[in-house]
Amino acid sequence: MLITISNEFKQEKRYDDALHYLDRALNIRETHLPSTYEQIARHINGIGLIHDEQEKYNEARQYYQRALDITEKFNASAYDDIAVLLSNISLTFQQQEDYVKAFDFRNRSLKIRETHLSSNHLQTADGLNELGHILLAQKKYDQALCSYKRALEMRETFDPLGYENIASLLTSISNVLQVMDILHQNMIVCLSNNADVLEDQKKYNEALLYRQRALTIKQEYCSSDHDEIANNLTKIGQLHENLKEYDKALEVYQQALSIREQISQSDQVENDYIIQYFSFIFYRPTKYTNCLREIDLVWNSKTDYDRAAEYFEKCLCIREASLSLAGGRKKKSS
Repeated sequence: MLITISNEFKQEKRYDDALHYLDRALNIRETHLPSTYEQIARHINGIGLIHDEQEKYNEARQYYQRALDITEKFNASAYDDIAVLLSNISLTFQQQEDYVKAFDFRNRSLKIRETHLSSNHLQTADGLNELGHILLAQKKYDQALCSYKRALEMRETFDPLGYENIASLLTSISNVLQVMDILHQNMIVCLSNNADVLEDQKKYNEALLYRQRALTIKQEYCSSDHDEIANNLTKIGQLHENLKEYDKALEVYQQALSIREQISQSDQVENDYIIQYFSFIFYRPTKYTNCLREIDLVWNSKTDYDRAAEYFEKCLCIREASLSLAGGRKKKSS
């Protein structure tokens, strides 16, 4: 009866009255029913929840910890209760932005669920979602993303009709990906700017390190941006060339050229094959022919004039074709 009255006051947000009746119920149990540890711990947890709703997080945490100590000592196999109490403690630290401690208690709760309550998939998914929030607040974006994705996989598998929870997780994942994309783009810009400065100072070895770091990030996180990857490779090739590392320069230019050729094939849109191919060249003649021209220069530097001539001829043919195509379009438009 006392618990029922306390709950009614709690629903009405009359927290002092709710605490009064819950304290009376707890006092009776501790005085006359001291062996009912499970109920005593739950009453104490209930007092913590009332303090929590009042945003009295320190007081709430003290009650959660008392309940946890009793449960772990006298009912250590009550894994669900222990996991809930650890989760409650984590949330108080999370509300106070103490994310290190919040992570520790959340992680302990999750491990208990995964080890002893593996069939409680949705509770585990909720725990992973909260863990993702903590990691996101710590700017640990890769780990947060992993946690959200695991939660989403569980939700989609075991609660496919829980559209609201699934939509929330998809939104969280989208938000993390957007932040990560901005960070990676900013990092690439900073690395490229540093490389430009060092290159102007003719510090080619140092510039090369920055260019390679920028390329690695671009390949890992922006792998679909083939145009920029080819640009980065070309710049790396130029640095190798400045360092007279002609074999390395040639290798990198070949990679850039291969990407340019793949882009050209994917961009063919007209029926006639020649028109298709040179339509791409018309829109990107400089980038493509620059790759060929750089390779031509490297072979010249290596005194392999036959190979140099081969790439020079390719470059010349493409430039002539693009000019011809441009002239044809002008006539057609006139």
